[in-house]
Amino acid sequence: MYLYTRDYVRVDIPASLEECYKALDNKLDENTKKYIKNSSLKALPYRTFEIRMWIHSKWIHPANGRIDKVFRDAGYTNTDEMALEIIIGYHYYLNGIHYEINPKTDDKGR
Repeated sequence: MYLYTRDYVRVDIPASLEECYKALDNKLDENTKKYIKNSSLKALPYRTFEIRMWIHSKWIHPANGRIDKVFRDAGYTNTDEMALEIIIGYHYYLNGIHYEINPKTDDKGR
């Protein structure tokens, strides 16, 4: 089921990183959270493929707003990078460290 506002914005898609983290808290089991929390930043891209694909297909790809807009406003165009940034931020969140999206200046990196 999709939830929409009067102007057809899907409200079941998080609108901020904090909303993403809370939604992941509710979705993921304790073992998966522990795995993400204890993984190194270098390993996260390789160890979280299925979760990132779920984020991509449920939150980023259909959005055209909400969390997708947050990333596009920061200069991101690659949706896979957006999903990875959510996972990296979630890793920091689980470790009690504040995380903000770093604005991109081009597609070659930050």
